[in-house]
Order: sequence, then C-alpha cells, then structure tokens
Amino acid sequence: MNAVVIDEDQHHVMNKTWFIRYCNGLLLLLLFASPSYAQYSLPEVPNPKIDGQDFYVSNPDDIISTWAVDSMNKIASEIDKKATVEMAIIILDDFQGEDDFEFALNLFNTWGIGKKDRNNGLLLFISKDRRAYRFISGYGLDSLLPDITLKRIGEHYLVPYFKADHYDKGLLMTMQVLKRVLLAPDSVAELNNVLKKPSFWSRNRALFRNTLIVCILFFVAFNWSSYVIDRKILPKKTRRKTVKPDYYPLLSGCFITFFLFFASIFICLVFADNPFMLLRFSYIPWYIAIVASLVLTTQYYDTIKLIKDAHEDEVNLTKTLTAYTAYMAIPILLAPLTLFSIVSIFRRRKKLKQRLIPPDTNHQWVRLNRDDLKKRTPYLNAGQAMEEHLQAKSYEIWQEEKTGMIKVTAWMGNKAKDYRLCPSCGYQTLEPPYVKTLKAATYTTAGEGEKIERCANCNYQHSLGLLALAKKVMASTSSHSDTANSSSSSSDSSGSWGGGSSGGGGAGGHW
Repeated sequence: MNAVVIDEDQHHVMNKTWFIRYCNGLLLLLLFASPSYAQYSLPEVPNPKIDGQDFYVSNPDDIISTWAVDSMNKIASEIDKKATVEMAIIILDDFQGEDDFEFALNLFNTWGIGKKDRNNGLLLFISKDRRAYRFISGYGLDSLLPDITLKRIGEHYLVPYFKADHYDKGLLMTMQVLKRVLLAPDSVAELNNVLKKPSFWSRNRALFRNTLIVCILFFVAFNWSSYVIDRKILPKKTRRKTVKPDYYPLLSGCFITFFLFFASIFICLVFADNPFMLLRFSYIPWYIAIVASLVLTTQYYDTIKLIKDAHEDEVNLTKTLTAYTAYMAIPILLAPLTLFSIVSIFRRRKKLKQRLIPPDTNHQWVRLNRDDLKKRTPYLNAGQAMEEHLQAKSYEIWQEEKTGMIKVTAWMGNKAKDYRLCPSCGYQTLEPPYVKTLKAATYTTAGEGEKIERCANCNYQHSLGLLALAKKVMASTSSHSDTANSSSSSSDSSGSWGGGSSGGGGAGGHW
C-alpha cells in the first residue's frame, strides 16, 4: 500500500475543519446533553475495499458489532462470488446534506458499485441519527429486486428492529433475505407474498403500544397524586380558604414543553442539516411522556406550595412534606425534576432535630403548635413578625408548664442571606442596597445615582454613597462566519469495486 502524502497547507485546512467541527459538537453537547453528531461528507465515508476485496461493510461509528460486520461481509462475499452481485452496506451516524437519496446515489456512483458491464450493484445506506435507510440499485437488478420489493424488505425487516435499537439483528435478517433472492431468483414471488404491505396498525404497533403504556402510567400517577392530596395530605376542608385550585400544573407543563420543543427546532435550524428531525411520528410517546412528566412535576411543586401555605408550624410542615413525599415515592420516578425538592425535604428534617431541643434543661418546656395560634400571635413582636414575613428568621415558641412563662427561640430563615441586622431597630430586616437614580444617563452623558439600604421594619435608610451611571449604548449587531474546506485523500488498496453505476433505482424510508 502506497503512503499518502498531504502537503502542509492541506494538513492545516484539515486541522482547522476538525477544530470547527469539534467546537460545534461541544456546543450541541451542552445544549442537548447528548453526544454530538458526527457528519460525513462524501469523500470522508470510509470505503470498505481499502481493507481488501472481501470487505463490503463500512461501520465507522461502531453502530453494529464486529461480529455482525464479519457475518455481513461473509454473506456479501458469497453473493458476489456466486451471483456476481456487488453489495455495499454503509451505516453511520450522520452525513452532510439534506437528502439521504442524493447522498447515497452519489456514493454509489462515486465508488462504482457493481460490475461495469452489468450494473448489478446494490447499496444499503443507513443514517442512525436521521433514522433513515436507503437502497440504491443498478439497472441490472431491476428484474430481481424491483423498487417495491426493496421497500417491503426495508419496512418488514429494517424498520421494526431499528425502532427497537436492534441494528445487528435487523441488518443480518435483511442480508439473509437478499442472499435468498439473489442466489435463488425463483423465490422472489414467494418472498413478495411474505412481504405484503403491512396494515397501518401492524406498521405502527410498537408506537401505539408505547403510547398506551405512557398514557396509562401517567394516568395512574395523576389520579394517585390527586387522591393523596385530597384524602391523605390536605383534605379540602383543612385547606385555607385563600388557596384556590387552578390549572397551573397543566398550563405550565405544556408551556415548558412547547418552549423546549421550539428552542430545539431553532437549534436544529442553526446547527443541523435536517431541522425537522424532531418532527417524527415515532417520537410521539416521548413527547407525551415529557409533557406529562412536566405536568406531574409542576403538580408536585404546586402541592408543596399548598402544604406550606396550610402550615405555620415547622414541625407539622416537615411531617406533612415527608408524608407526601413518601406517598409519591413511586409516581415521582416519572418526574425526575422533583428530586431537588426531595433533597430539600431531607435537609429540613435534619435541621428540625435541632429546633426541637428545649431552651434549657432547668424547666419543663412545652413547644406551642404554631398552627393552633393566630398568624399574628402576641408572643412575637412586630419586628419578629416582620423577620418571619421576610423569611429572614423563623421562631419557635416555648411555654414553661408550671409558670406559663414564654420563651422565643430564633432560627435562620430561608432568605436569611438576603437581609442584615438593622443598626436602628436591631432586627434582621435590612434589605439589600438599591440604586436611586438622581440624574438619568443619556447616550452622550453619564448619569448619577445613590446607593441606599433600607430597613423593612423601621424604615431606616442609609446612604452608601454616590455612583456614576454608565452612558446608554446604541445597540449594534455584527455577524461573521467561518468557512473551512475539507480535503480528502485516496489511497491504493488491495480491493476495488467493479465500476458499476445507478440511475437512482431503489427504495428508502425512516423508522
């Protein structure tokens, strides 16, 4: 095999091309949280004949196993030797261009698949990411393998197995059928009877089954959730009158789903050759599952909010949240975003152990249930009530059994980091500083502002000094694009195709 010589400029261009592709792939990884797409141009598709005359399968992305590649090479070699029909099987992640038919046809004629004097080549091209397959045949195979037969073979053997991600089995079954037809032409009529076009229900049996399973799972989850809320956790008669049920979970779940869907389409328009790859009938169960999962997640968090609104007492609140999470242990497996709330509940339980420790051991203290007290309890003064309102602090109220003496203990609130102690009233109600505009900025001159901090309890204000406000800037847009050309090299090998061509016969489809 002769060595391939690439000059320095070509090497630089190739390095630049791969660098750009690497950056695009990394961006897609961050956006989709899935592996980046590997796209092949026509010259970049590995020719199996480089490895020898008895090689017919190109599997650059290792989509099928080595065992399957070896088995298919043996079948194709047997067909070549006995029927003089050259087959090429190409299976890769993705390719450059919009049309799989055009790409496969160009690949067929570029390689010259089939014997030159007979034009009896056959190409099976598969793009996993686009979920597309394509048969391309030469004129010499029209009588043995007409387009309708190839279409039926693909729909009967490739599509069902590919939908289940059984690529090895689907390809091997297809190769066995092609071998049977090409080595025994009399079996074509029998095969066509077997491969009669299946009914709509038969073709989409897996889709309907998966859709039904998804719908049943979430139907049970929603009904169980409603039962738990109304019967176990928050019976309607115990809910606060100010809390009204609404359609927030359903509407927000649908809104989030549609936002993600259209955002994904926009990203595909920018970065992918096939922007409508998400608009596939086979994705319906997944879309239903995503919408239902988001709705269930929103319903879960909406219930958490109802529970918090229904309880003033931290102990009762934590116990109710724990009970609700326990009841929903199985349904929330369908809504993984709820795991963040579960972690928060476990942290709340850990902190609760410290809150239940009495103020001292010299007296017999009884903790008062805040749910049994009025919201504006006389045991807390106005400053403490404001701290609780701002969630800067929360309080436990203890009463001595014999004397009735009251003692209040303070605990850090959920928003304690947002507030500081007020130097005037002494409560943790000093709000974060804000900027008061003294002189508005324009496009030609800077403005002036004053940084002020204020207490939400006693209205204390303190100036932290003046500051300049930046001038307004006219919005401008600029765009640039990087282009890169890729170069390819060819090398002599121990094998070659027969020099055949195709006018576009064959069939294809999607799964």
